[in-house]
Amino acid sequence: MRHGRGQERPHGAAHDGPHGRDPHGHARRVRRHARDHHRAAARHRGEGRGRLHRRRQGVGGNRSPLPCNCHRKRGEDVSRETPIYFDGKDLSTLLWVTGVKRTILPERNITTTEVPGVDGSMVSGVSLAPLTVTVTAHIRKDSVQDVTDARRLIAEALATDTPRPLFLPDEPNRYLMAMYQGGAEMSRNAHKPGVELTFYCADPVSYGEERALDVTGRRPVNVRGTYPCRPTITVKPPQSDEWRITKVSTQEFVAVEGPFTGEQTVVLDTANERCTINGNDVPVVVKSDYFTLLGTEEIEVSGGTAHLEWTERWQ
Repeated sequence: MRHGRGQERPHGAAHDGPHGRDPHGHARRVRRHARDHHRAAARHRGEGRGRLHRRRQGVGGNRSPLPCNCHRKRGEDVSRETPIYFDGKDLSTLLWVTGVKRTILPERNITTTEVPGVDGSMVSGVSLAPLTVTVTAHIRKDSVQDVTDARRLIAEALATDTPRPLFLPDEPNRYLMAMYQGGAEMSRNAHKPGVELTFYCADPVSYGEERALDVTGRRPVNVRGTYPCRPTITVKPPQSDEWRITKVSTQEFVAVEGPFTGEQTVVLDTANERCTINGNDVPVVVKSDYFTLLGTEEIEVSGGTAHLEWTERWQ
């Protein structure tokens, strides 16, 4: 009995081929199913046509650190995955960062003092040593000419005479003041060559968010970070002979002598220990101490409203 299209075939019935009944149809279907199963298993092991894709994905076989675009939407920017900025220039379109090597904490210079009659020595001071950061990356180009052009653009961006902000993908919200140390060589001339960039940080502390707060009278100031910061303070002192700002917990203060009329603008740059009135350098009171801030501190001003600005600092 022949079964028309759409009719259910009884279980075990022979397949009707183009030339009539085919008693081997079931066997062929079994073999085809087995073949498809083996192909799927081979793809799962990273063999056959799926091998290159799986290698790019880093699954099985030789793992590759380079990006795979197989599942990306059209127009999606792969450089956002490993952002690297130096001196305000986005190098992510030229470099695919695969690693950042830095110490857990900057190396510490510990100063000790020998005390007669006492075993060992006494720690008299601790300071941070300069930091070296090594960035491993691949140039995002394939042809020799494209790699050469990218290398020149990277060299131009890195050639600075003074430290510049360096943002790296392992800490994208903080930056180091760094200089490129130079001397890197490419692993090859084409096909996404590897490169190792070394940056020298004379200031080993990382910088985070910029913050600001107004203080009138006395109020707490909360400073995030793990390393003390030095604020910049701007104020128009009211009419008086002296204006003063005090860190209450330590009684450290900075005082500036007037007379003030309420029209002058005083700026205290605690990082550079500099005071200006209307842009002109002036000395502060001799007993003044340019203090630092970390954590929660009570700040008190003798008059007016002081505007404090600072940048978070992290070891």
